[in-house]
Amino acid sequence: MPDSIATPAAPTIYSVIALMRTNYDAHARLTAAACWPLPAPSTGT
Repeated sequence: MPDSIATPAAPTIYSVIALMRTNYDAHARLTAAACWPLPAPSTGT
């Protein structure tokens, strides 16, 4: 793929990936909260 096409597209792709990661993280937290309502056991405390 020519750099002239790949370079302008890169920021958009990374932005979409970052957004997907954020949405996935939020979804994972909500799912964990729904499946395990109690605080997760921490190793240190």
